[in-house]
Amino acid sequence: MKQKNMFIVMIMFLLPFIIFAQTENWVYRYNGSANDEDVAYSVVCGSDGNIYVAGKSLSMITGMDFTVISFKTTGDTNWIYKYDGPTESEDIAYSIVYGLDGNIYVAGEGSGMGTGHDFMVISLTTAGDTNWTYRYNGSANGYDFANSIVYGLDGYIYAAGHSVGEGTFYDFTVISIDTTGAENWVYTYNGTENFYDVAHAIVYGLDGNIYAAGSCEETLTPQDFIVISLTTEGDTNWIYRYNGPGTAGNLAFSIVYGSDDNIYAAGFSAAIDTSVDFTVISIDTTGTENWVYTYNGPGNEEDFAYSIVYGSDGNIYAAGRSVGMGTSNDFMVISLTTAGDTNWTYRYNGSANHWDIAKSIVYGSDGNLYVAGYASNLVTSKDFTVISIDTTGAENWVYGYSAASSFYWDEANSIAYGLDGNIYAAGYSIYSTGAGIWDFTVISLGTVGVEEETALRPLPSPLRLLEVYPNPFSKMTHIKFQAPNSKSQVTMSLYDAAGRLVRQWDYPTIRQSDQITWDGTDHANRILPAGVYFLEFQVGDYKETRKLILVR
Repeated sequence: MKQKNMFIVMIMFLLPFIIFAQTENWVYRYNGSANDEDVAYSVVCGSDGNIYVAGKSLSMITGMDFTVISFKTTGDTNWIYKYDGPTESEDIAYSIVYGLDGNIYVAGEGSGMGTGHDFMVISLTTAGDTNWTYRYNGSANGYDFANSIVYGLDGYIYAAGHSVGEGTFYDFTVISIDTTGAENWVYTYNGTENFYDVAHAIVYGLDGNIYAAGSCEETLTPQDFIVISLTTEGDTNWIYRYNGPGTAGNLAFSIVYGSDDNIYAAGFSAAIDTSVDFTVISIDTTGTENWVYTYNGPGNEEDFAYSIVYGSDGNIYAAGRSVGMGTSNDFMVISLTTAGDTNWTYRYNGSANHWDIAKSIVYGSDGNLYVAGYASNLVTSKDFTVISIDTTGAENWVYGYSAASSFYWDEANSIAYGLDGNIYAAGYSIYSTGAGIWDFTVISLGTVGVEEETALRPLPSPLRLLEVYPNPFSKMTHIKFQAPNSKSQVTMSLYDAAGRLVRQWDYPTIRQSDQITWDGTDHANRILPAGVYFLEFQVGDYKETRKLILVR
């Protein structure tokens, strides 16, 4: 793409907005009949070669439905499954797993008739048919739900979340179910404070035990980072609690069982002067703490770990967010040795210096890390983001997807590495022009970055950008565009890469085909340096931003 002694100007409509390009195989969006809130929370790649994604979709008739969609690796839909509970209210799938028996198991919540919200697990065949539906209602008929599910090597299903008990409020809950849908046992843990105790994640250990992580409320230590080990019969092996030195809360979001036979849990913990810190804790199979790792970002504020993975290279990788110095929340990945020492830290700050968060991480069989979440950018607000990093901490590529024009929120919640060597990320995207507000979104990416090609893409109505020539920083530039009618009020604004306004043109009434001639200067008639600038057009209440890329 490099050319000597000349500039190349490219105008590109941001649909999608690619920060550093790589192979986008396909983008799938599902909009429920209510044209509103449809979200994917969890994705898994089945050993049958298909992709399964769980979440929610809103129907005009049945309300919020527990939703699972199956895809071929080509992006074609195999089937869409929806579950509507007896009250036609809120039913949501949060976690999905592909069983060793070739069935799908999905955990979440479902509204019950007189039971509030119930802890739910549904089993499906790979054809999308229901094997069975399991519901658990805590004794208080309250808000019960499952956050995480795992298929054990013993052939049983284990789901973790919370249930509301009579007089105990939210109880940390793990339930075992066999493959016919019969309940084996229910385990609940209530902290001494009788308040908010919840399991966020569960894993089946290679030692044949169950490990669940979350938080509990205790009288002397308000909220503890907790890991509980259970036998496959539901008996307690041990309970591990960690309460940081500060006065804020402590919580575990994610857990993994390492091939070194240690347990690693990630979340946050209270610090003395820094609010809460990004935290990873290692525990052995007897419940003994190996080490506690905490990270305080340069912004000296809140730092969280949301997802953790044990790499086949024998290192630990945790992903989350960290407040930077003047960069707000940065997309964060930290690599640790199994002894708790730092290999490296990776931070990504979107161009808007705002909220950038890593929510899910996977270690690919190609030896690279793939991390999904969102990043804030000047033009497209919060973008559905996937970043590839190698095991030395070097960035391979950054992918961003924005479904609509400026100032909308697109987010990846979960990521999986497919048997075909491709990446599958699931979340939601917002489309602003009537095709749905929050769309259930799945994106497939290749793993290898490629050079971005210049392209001129047509612009949608109500304004068409016809020509921009030649380069604005070498000689007079003509920006030719077509307004929808002869009475249009058009404002064209130029922003630099930091989002600062450098030049603006206002036209109260413009002809349907008009042209601006620009000498490459800012509002003070100073010549602008080469770089990246953004042209924003406003026609009445309609705003649309184009990215101007200059390559030396």
